[in-house]
Amino acid sequence: MAVNTSYTLPRIIVVMVECILYGAYAVLFGIAAWILPHKFHVSSVKKLFLPIITVLFILATINITYDLVGEAYAILFTIPAVEKPWIKAGQSIDLITFMLADILGDSVLVRQIFAIA
Repeated sequence: MAVNTSYTLPRIIVVMVECILYGAYAVLFGIAAWILPHKFHVSSVKKLFLPIITVLFILATINITYDLVGEAYAILFTIPAVEKPWIKAGQSIDLITFMLADILGDSVLVRQIFAIA
């Protein structure tokens, strides 16, 4: 069974870009996780920022995992007439991890703004 390329090509491009950006994020996370505790001898860095970037990286990993599985299923089987329960669960997990990452990132930003002021 041939798959329509006008449907799969944009999805494959999105997956490729997502994987490239996640790889860059993984490298930056590794660098930040090494630099923060070794170069900055401030307690807020070790108590606040290192756990937050770790949680953000875990949330990004969960998000990209479910997104890649969903995209692979969509590419292989196109859009099914009846959505599987795990697809709905994956979409919910994507949305929840995205919202948690946004809330966490914004709270760090607001904290830094009040620390400066």
